[in-house]
Amino acid sequence: SCSWESVQNRIARLARNCIAMHGSLNRSRALREDLTADGLESFDVSKYFPSHVSILTGKDSQYIYSLAHMNFIRKGSMTPAQKKRKNELKTRWKTTKGALSKSFAKAMQVIPEQWDRKSMPKLVLATDLHPVYPGALRSLPALAESLEEGSFVHQRYSSKLPRDALNPLFASNYVDRLIRKDVACYARESSCDNRNSSSEMYRAMTYMTWHNYEKRFRIRPKHDADD
Repeated sequence: SCSWESVQNRIARLARNCIAMHGSLNRSRALREDLTADGLESFDVSKYFPSHVSILTGKDSQYIYSLAHMNFIRKGSMTPAQKKRKNELKTRWKTTKGALSKSFAKAMQVIPEQWDRKSMPKLVLATDLHPVYPGALRSLPALAESLEEGSFVHQRYSSKLPRDALNPLFASNYVDRLIRKDVACYARESSCDNRNSSSEMYRAMTYMTWHNYEKRFRIRPKHDADD
């Protein structure tokens, strides 16, 4: 029996605390596992403003290290009326040039900050074949140097491989599936669209905190847990 504004206010306050807690804990957490990264696409306000959230995930732990968001203008096939509407919106709003590359690079910034080179001399990041990712990684001086040395390796795989536990991108696929299953605004063909990009990231950061620090690593059927 409360308004949606009250709920949104609570989510926003909770999300800011989640961001602060995650940042504090991340600074004390050394990176000692290989990584996977991928992008999760949704939309804000309407489908004319798709969003892309870059997600960096631990390959073994499925721990979400960082998220970064960007918006871009609608793509794909459209009717003449939709194209006209898109062109009208483009006169009022334009995406930042190279926004996807900058967003992905922002999510990867935690790698050199947390990488414990003594315990893990070689670090591997697995991604799909998106053409933006290699350049985005090389835009970060610390990672570009490590790529040249060979201590940091960027492995790329097709996103069309079977999405099972043997897939090198399993951790990213697993997190992607969980977010789409558990967070309404990320569900396919959802009517629970975000009112703005801040609302989207409030929900994403709150979910990330629950996934990292509250959710059990694997939830087994009750009869297995009793054995």
